[in-house]
Amino acid sequence: MGCRVIVQRGAGSGSGHTDEEYRRAGAEQADAPEALYAQADLLWKVKEILPAEYNLIRREHLIFTYLHAVPRPEMTRRASPSVRMPPASMARAISIVSVLAGE
Repeated sequence: MGCRVIVQRGAGSGSGHTDEEYRRAGAEQADAPEALYAQADLLWKVKEILPAEYNLIRREHLIFTYLHAVPRPEMTRRASPSVRMPPASMARAISIVSVLAGE
């Protein structure tokens, strides 16, 4: 597809995938979320945005994940461009559940 893919080191360990498998598939690796967020346009996450990642969100990010938004109002504010917040902290977020529900 011509996309640059960056995976956080150890990201596949919970599902039985090694860093070497990601490298063989052509992915680059980053040691920490800060490196990923700094380089990414699209963030494809298996889980919701974690509190330690809130300040890493940029307006340019497109985030595709399970948001679990109701119990996480601060995450929802950070990921929603419709909420009045400093522009650098807003991103466009797509909930996987929302996409599946529209089928």
